[in-house]
Amino acid sequence: MRPETQPPPNPRRRSLFALLGLALLLAAQSTACDNPKSKNTDTLETRGDSTQSADGDIDEDGLRACQAVTYGVDNQPHPDSSCIGNVGCRDFDPKHCECTCTTCFDELCLAVLCDTDYMDCWDVVSDEVSPPPPNILWVDNLTGSDAAASTGTELEPLASIGEAVARASSSWTSIHVVATSQDYDGVCVTTPRVTIVGEYGTPTVSGLVVCDGRNALFYSRADDVHFENFELDASSYAGQSARALIFSGLPEAPIHRNSARFIAAVGPGQGAAGRSLISSSLCYDCALEDSSSIGAEEHGIYWTNHQDGSIIRRNIVEDADGACLQLNSDPETYDGGVGIQDGVMSNALVEDNILRNCGTSNGGAALNLAGVKNSVFRNNVIYGSALTGGIANWDDGYSDWGDAGNFAFGCSGNTFVHNTVDCRGCDRHAFSMRNGSTDNTFVNNIVITSTHDAIAIDTESNSGHSIDTNLYLDGTDFEDTAGDWLKLAAWQALGFDTHAVSAQSVDAIFVDAANGDYHLKPGSPAIDAGTLAGVTHDIDQDSRPRGNGADIGADETF
Repeated sequence: MRPETQPPPNPRRRSLFALLGLALLLAAQSTACDNPKSKNTDTLETRGDSTQSADGDIDEDGLRACQAVTYGVDNQPHPDSSCIGNVGCRDFDPKHCECTCTTCFDELCLAVLCDTDYMDCWDVVSDEVSPPPPNILWVDNLTGSDAAASTGTELEPLASIGEAVARASSSWTSIHVVATSQDYDGVCVTTPRVTIVGEYGTPTVSGLVVCDGRNALFYSRADDVHFENFELDASSYAGQSARALIFSGLPEAPIHRNSARFIAAVGPGQGAAGRSLISSSLCYDCALEDSSSIGAEEHGIYWTNHQDGSIIRRNIVEDADGACLQLNSDPETYDGGVGIQDGVMSNALVEDNILRNCGTSNGGAALNLAGVKNSVFRNNVIYGSALTGGIANWDDGYSDWGDAGNFAFGCSGNTFVHNTVDCRGCDRHAFSMRNGSTDNTFVNNIVITSTHDAIAIDTESNSGHSIDTNLYLDGTDFEDTAGDWLKLAAWQALGFDTHAVSAQSVDAIFVDAANGDYHLKPGSPAIDAGTLAGVTHDIDQDSRPRGNGADIGADETF
């Protein structure tokens, strides 16, 4: 795990998109693909209105995925691609810039643009053989000009991010913002397929803009909007409800595939009545990675309202008045099943994050969940103060029947694995399940407590849980459905933690927990003591398991 206050900026710098070598196969008849198998291709995910898979199934629109093709950093087709047909990027791996593509679509050509460094692989819907090149614009607030005659090239840049967004084309637009000694104003993005990247250093954005009545530095209400490598400084706006970054859809018009990476968001600090620094609402398949949120007046990161498929990983959040990370689907917005909102947030992946010293005055668990289902939380480290606990699973108060004892949603079907939770500074439980939060898995976690219990389950949530192979300090308390505190033996008699591991002290487990180093020390009882849970890396991206078994907690030792 990383001891630094915020992630380092992206060390890679690009000049222009690498468009040479764009791999676009020419059209052919779909009947040429009678055996649509490719040796090294994973099942493809849903994109747009249709679902394609590598086994050649026909979806509801009658489109057939005849063959799968993988594009790597050189934009070359997979060597097994014997079938020639229309090519479309259906999924991407931004870490390696690999596009997984399918061929032989009926009367549909999805062209692929892939930057050789990073910037994902873009879906461009077209009925032409060759897609138009992306619109590339440069911004420099010291040497540039927003005059109509300015071309926006690297040699003749624009002066503001807002002008560049205003010139965004209907196809993909890549905006490159040069880091200078002067801060930039923020921007509202309502045009789809826009990427804004900091170049030659990390540009700072500190000038608020008002977007749909809200104060923000970066704001998106469009599909496929991406931000990378910026410092968003909201430290001068105490009490003004200023947010650094907002992804914002509408109930009748949610947005899709927004992302932010290498973003350092700085707030005014605790004690002022403000808003979360980074937030997302009604944004499907949206991601926040390798970023930090420091000093939020409310939650550090706030994912709210119904949105599925979120990825939140490798971030650092600290010193938020509210929760470090809150995922609240707001079940009270449930529309009765008519198709706008279901009041549930599902299929999220939250991994490799560090959450510390949150919920100090406004309350909120370090990881606060409401109405979240079928999601995975792994390799996260939580420590420091938190008024309402470490990890809280609950319901936002909505009940279909208007009865406080009947909860419509809760947090169910979630997996919590290989997390490290030091809750000695917590005001409540380290891990709690309330308001109908059933069928959760809690395995291979380290849970440290002092004056409060490790795990609490209420009556409405006492069903279907798998809790085992976690590590606790000797003498740790647990809370049963009656609110009574139990020791480990009585807790195990309820069917939980049959293979629990105990430690005599914090110092016996970690290298230096007092200074935030939660790596396992040699001889730690957590080493090789876990069960195999299908997790292949730890918080440092080291492979796991190593040695004679998986280590318990977020760290895997060599």
